Amino acid sequence: KREVYNSKLRAGIKAERGVVMKGKNLERAVILGLILSTGVYGSALAEDYNADNIQQNGIVVSTGETKDYTLNDNVEHNDMDKTWITNNGGKLTITGGEGSSLDVATNADSAISNSNGETTINTDEDIKISANWEGGTGNNVYTINQEKEFDNSGSNSKVEIKTNGAVEIRAESDTSYGSAINSAVFYANGNIETVIEGDNVKVIANTYEHGGSAAIMLSNLASSENKNTILITGNGTTDNFIKSYTSDAINVAG
Repeated sequence: KREVYNSKLRAGIKAERGVVMKGKNLERAVILGLILSTGVYGSALAEDYNADNIQQNGIVVSTGETKDYTLNDNVEHNDMDKTWITNNGGKLTITGGEGSSLDVATNADSAISNSNGETTINTDEDIKISANWEGGTGNNVYTINQEKEFDNSGSNSKVEIKTNGAVEIRAESDTSYGSAINSAVFYANGNIETVIEGDNVKVIANTYEHGGSAAIMLSNLASSENKNTILITGNGTTDNFIKSYTSDAINVAG
């Protein structure tokens, strides 16, 4: 019995020793764990959404840069004097927790400017995004503006906005023409995709009367192989609508 007990004890010690890591092995395990954590959850290094700072400075994402924000509240940005999100070819993710919502109103000529980048916004409750710019007649106001211009990199540009609540994208101006969503490929190589999904979706343009004042402007002046896609999905029972008060609801060119 003593020998059996001792053999079990020795086996237990060996098994216990088998999981002990020292030095470089431990460092590798920690690094691997962080990589796996980031891969599974996608927000291991996310920072809290600082509404006061973003109200003053907006969010600017440089080429190749990644920014992740966690949104845990109902956030309102009223009368911003600059573009809310400027993505110049990086990756931006805003992930909302339970009860989170966004209400963004800017006086700039766009609320989201996405060029060759990937912008993803998810909340639990409503998302409202609007641009209301009073410039000289003939200038553009686009609430969501995606453009690929003279770019041969083959990179793609994408804006994704999803919520369990309602989505409203609105452009307003008495003196400027423009659209709530403008998606355009100009002599570039790559695709553009705009995805909007909510319980119900409203896309509204109430801008200066002009042919460019459709609620949605969709242009492809590049190769026919380029894809310029807008996908809007309303999952609830409330009516969804796309409307321009001064022009067509949707204008497709190219």
